[in-house]
Amino acid sequence: MKINRIILAGFSLGALLATTGCVAPKVMVDQAFMGDSHTIKMLMQKNAAGTFDQSIRVCTIEKGAEAKCKDTVVLENVTPGSLY
Repeated sequence: MKINRIILAGFSLGALLATTGCVAPKVMVDQAFMGDSHTIKMLMQKNAAGTFDQSIRVCTIEKGAEAKCKDTVVLENVTPGSLY
């Protein structure tokens, strides 16, 4: 099921890039909570080579909002369609 969401996010990102000439935005693919104090998000971004970079963003929850977020690149230059 997660693979389908990743593929759908990739196609959505491609469609978005086709309509805009800007730097590719990071697209959230998945989100989860880690206890009561942290969130984890998986993000994808198309790079200049036409492949994708995948990263994880970990944020703390303070006063009901995300704060102190940190991005960590997990995979670089992933060829579209190679994750399934």
